[in-house]
Amino acid sequence: MALRVELGPGEKVYIGRTLVTNGKLRASLYLEGREPILKQKDIIEPDEADTVCKRIYVAITAGYLSENAALHDHECFELVKQVAAAAPSLRTMLAEVSKHVLAGEHYTALKLCKHLIEHEAALIGAVMGEEPSSRSRH
Repeated sequence: MALRVELGPGEKVYIGRTLVTNGKLRASLYLEGREPILKQKDIIEPDEADTVCKRIYVAITAGYLSENAALHDHECFELVKQVAAAAPSLRTMLAEVSKHVLAGEHYTALKLCKHLIEHEAALIGAVMGEEPSSRSRH
């Protein structure tokens, strides 16, 4: 069964290592195969990764879209160690993310990492004395 991907005008999607940009009209793509697929809204660019958890997300994304995930997985695990040392309250989430990366389930790890980024933002906000609603989400 084909996967249906809806794209708005100008929206981008990675299919494997290929970036596809939609034209001026809405489009539906029907994809069959095993290539990784990642929509623009699910991508954090490396220059936007202003926290360690966002850098973990970028490393997982690179592994997901790469033909050789192991090259990027090492960077991910080094960053996970940094976060675990600095924020022990995130260790359970970090372990779940790491488990999925080790299993080659990078897309699942990305979904979990989004929650990790939210928790990281809450911790940073608490340290900075901000209200939860004043923090921006990605």
